[in-house]
Amino acid sequence: MSSIKDAGSWLEPVWDKLAGKINGKAMSLGKIEHEILRSMGEPRIHMAIVCASLSCPDLRHEAYRADILEDQLQDQTLRFLQNKAKGLKIEGHEIFVSKIFEWFKDDFTKYGGTEAFIRQYIDIPGDVILKPVITYNWDLNGD
Repeated sequence: MSSIKDAGSWLEPVWDKLAGKINGKAMSLGKIEHEILRSMGEPRIHMAIVCASLSCPDLRHEAYRADILEDQLQDQTLRFLQNKAKGLKIEGHEIFVSKIFEWFKDDFTKYGGTEAFIRQYIDIPGDVILKPVITYNWDLNGD
């Protein structure tokens, strides 16, 4: 298997397969992401969840914990945005960002949109063009 997508098929993507049970209810990765995590209204979750592909945010070396979750999400978001191969790359007056920001752009509206969200973490010039075009590499990360 060279990609997380290889764990599924066209008819049954890996995201739709049974991943386990939560409170006795069958759950897929897609349900966990879209119905549980995203419904919390916290867009930084996209920098915390990892699908094992090279372009995903890096896996933390510690578990997420309620008592320090705010600090962990802040740190994880900053780390992802500082990663020029995955999160954000500035070239002249263009900013290239992860496809995550395109796929889930509605999740960032509570911060005023993707650009406003990014400006909370990274000092970027005012006259830039935001482009969600860092190619997403679905190959397994191997870590």
